[in-house]
Amino acid sequence: SKMCGRTRFALAAQQVEQAAGVQQQQQQQQQSRWVDRDRYRPSYNISPGHWTPILRLDEHNMPMLQTMKWGLVPSFTKHGEKPDHYRMFNARSETVDSKPVFSRLLSSRRCVVLLEGFYEVNPWSIMPVWCKL
Repeated sequence: SKMCGRTRFALAAQQVEQAAGVQQQQQQQQQSRWVDRDRYRPSYNISPGHWTPILRLDEHNMPMLQTMKWGLVPSFTKHGEKPDHYRMFNARSETVDSKPVFSRLLSSRRCVVLLEGFYEVNPWSIMPVWCKL
């Protein structure tokens, strides 16, 4: 079956910081714990290639936010070639460790893509099904 290709993350920036637990750290450290915060735009219709916040660890293993484009740019993408964010944006948990494109990244290149839920294809209707997390 097809996997979701649309998500929703419509929280205000302050709500994102609070949900990720970086707001309190930011106040204590007097520095931003969100890289590229200005690129974030709340949306009810996020597709691969859309700027969305992720949660990752910094060089000191402390959680931080970063706004990034959703999707994996494969290593075989040629320099200067426009990335196809729809090509690899989702991995199945059952097979992620057996697919070389994903498994080689599991030990060191991980993050949490923040979202409120996703839209799943409904095989009996043209209307997608909203799956809230």
